[in-house]
This record gives sequence, structure tokens and C-alpha cells, in this order.
Amino acid sequence: MDRITRLRPSPALVVATIALLVALGGTSAAAVALLPRNSVGSAQVIDGSLKSRDFHAGALPAQTVVFSRSVAGPVTINTGDSDVSDPRLSVATLSIPRPGTYLLSAKGRFTVDDAGITCALIAGDSSDTSSANVPTRPVGGEAFKATLSHLAVHVFAEPGDVDLRCTTPGKGTAFAARDVTLVAIGIASATGS
Repeated sequence: MDRITRLRPSPALVVATIALLVALGGTSAAAVALLPRNSVGSAQVIDGSLKSRDFHAGALPAQTVVFSRSVAGPVTINTGDSDVSDPRLSVATLSIPRPGTYLLSAKGRFTVDDAGITCALIAGDSSDTSSANVPTRPVGGEAFKATLSHLAVHVFAEPGDVDLRCTTPGKGTAFAARDVTLVAIGIASATGS
């Protein structure tokens, strides 16, 4: 019985051993031992301290990707017998370097003499067309001014281009485009109805 008493550690040895374990294990071992599972929330996390590697796949939303191009102009185009499918009628082009689904937008101001104007935002097989008709202009009156806007969604399987093309119904009629803006916003997906 005397031998068992001699092997019992003293309180000082127990405290020293615990201190040594904490020191060797670091504060992270102590923190893990003290915090129950799923107990850390937004209030406990320091802003900017977490990295994407700290989350499992799909836990974070995809990063938004935006491409844009602005053309102050004026861009002057003489139209012929062509419709908006003719690439020579391009007012502005935006290159998309990454595959993905994009919401596409285009807007521009147009000045036209004695004819209407039709523009199409074109990306692959996706397009949006809009037109403005020119009222009869009095002799010596100002040219007709119109603002046209377009929206489309397109899935790029590989890098590609978004093109804004415009034409007039009158053969050889010139128009000028100003303040043209093309924007492509990457989105997770799109459903149509």
C-alpha cells in the first residue's frame, strides 16, 4: 500500500504537466477543446480573416464577372442594302474572354437624316432588336435623334464577341452613333419562359 502512495503525482506536478501540454499544443488546441461544434458565428470572425480555402465547394457564391466597353463616338456608318446580320454595320464590339452565362446590355444615342434606324445586340444565336422611326423632318430642320437600348442573355461555351449593329432602311443613308455602351454581366444561370 505504501508503494501506491509513492506513485501518486503531487498537485504541483499535475499543474505543471497541464501547462506543458497547453504550451506544446498551442492556444488552438485549447480553443478547440473549449468551443463546441458550430459555435463560431459572424460576430466572432474578424472581417477579412477567412479565405476561400476555409469554405467547402459551393459554400460561397460565384464571383461576379463584368466586362464593358464604351464608345464616345461619333461612329458614322453608311448603310447599304444590308440588314443587321452584316458585320460591316458594327457600331461597337465587346470581347468576352471567359466562357459562361452573361446578361448583355447595350445602349446608344443615334442621329439619323430622313430614315429610321434599327439596331441589334448580337451574341452567337442570341439577339435583341429595336427600332426608331424618323418623323418627317421639315426642310432645314434638325436631324432625328433616338436612344435605343437592348437586353439579351447568352451562354458562351468559349470566348466570343457581343456586337451592336445598326442599319437604316434608306440605301446609302448615313447615321452617327454616340455614347454607346456594351455591358456583359456574368450570372450563375438563366431560365427562360
